[in-house]
Amino acid sequence: LRGFPGIIDGFAPVLDPTVLPAHPFYPHATRVSEDVPVIVGNNRTEMTLFADPAAFSLDESGMKTRVKAILGDRADEVIQVYRRANPHATPSDLFFLIWTDDPTTIFSNNIAERRAALGKAPTYRYRFDWQTPALGGRLKSPHTLEMPFVFDNVQVAPGLSGGASPEAVALAARVSEAWITFATRGDPNSKNSGLPPWPAYDSQRRATMLFNNESN
Repeated sequence: LRGFPGIIDGFAPVLDPTVLPAHPFYPHATRVSEDVPVIVGNNRTEMTLFADPAAFSLDESGMKTRVKAILGDRADEVIQVYRRANPHATPSDLFFLIWTDDPTTIFSNNIAERRAALGKAPTYRYRFDWQTPALGGRLKSPHTLEMPFVFDNVQVAPGLSGGASPEAVALAARVSEAWITFATRGDPNSKNSGLPPWPAYDSQRRATMLFNNESN
């Protein structure tokens, strides 16, 4: 993960026979915490928080150059897939979606898949799709955006949440209720949250809660 945003080169946990004898998720999830329910997820455009200014105004050539740096020879093929799925996306939009999915979304998927494979405590998967109006909306759904919603304090983080708009306050009430219920019972489903049913993740359905003004 050298050069990855948020990671300090050379500063990371190290496997050793006594303190950390095995990786918690590779090649499979650890059984040390197999009976502990988990929520795992990511935001739809995580990497906008880490982007340089030029990344927000890419042309087609600039987008392809950046995606190729991530994916190499697979870049053109992947760009075509993302463009079909997001026909109105700008080159910058496509870059942020691809950069977020590889590797952040992949990491979250791997954790959910490997925990589900244990057949023990449930794992609940989410993606936070709500777009912040902060900074003119350029960040869309950046890394850490879900935090003021989880803790129901969007009003104290206007630089991230955009302030206490009716939509933000309503979503924060739903998200925080799910987290409180999960912390209490190990299951985020609550009749008081106003959210649709949130089934545990498995390798067949791959259930994922998409948090937005209308969550599904």
